[in-house]
Amino acid sequence: MKKCIVVSAVMFAILAISTHAMAHLSAAERELLRGLDGFRLTVDRIRPDIERDGLFRSTLREDMEFRLRMGGVRVLSEEEAEKKPDAPCLYLYVDALKCSLGYVYKVRLALMEPVKLVRNNVKVTATILRIPDELGITSNLSEIRDVTGDFVDEFVKAWKTVNPKK
Repeated sequence: MKKCIVVSAVMFAILAISTHAMAHLSAAERELLRGLDGFRLTVDRIRPDIERDGLFRSTLREDMEFRLRMGGVRVLSEEEAEKKPDAPCLYLYVDALKCSLGYVYKVRLALMEPVKLVRNNVKVTATILRIPDELGITSNLSEIRDVTGDFVDEFVKAWKTVNPKK
């Protein structure tokens, strides 16, 4: 209980400082999406207690895939992803902690892609684009699901600006 109160106080302080819900990507950040034509999807593990309360990893992944496909973004099937291990990966991270106010949450969407280091030609996976994190407090887990959808919509919008239909 003490942990939850401390977390809640910290979250209120953070929210008071940062009032934006979603920062738009800059033109330079959008350029990183040019020419990318297919993505693997990864949704990080959700805490078991949050899944018991009704926010499921599989649902977030299905929502993400649906929004991407509806926006014209190609999502690689599992078979395609296995054949293209170097394909860019859209990574969704959602963390939530239950407390007396409901749920304190953090959402992050990042694009990860293999890159080669110039200095020694070593291949590594790097986060090349990240939509700024969303921190919040809600009494309803469906709001967290809505926020993740907003992140994916923001990504689709940015992708479409640099990859117009031909």
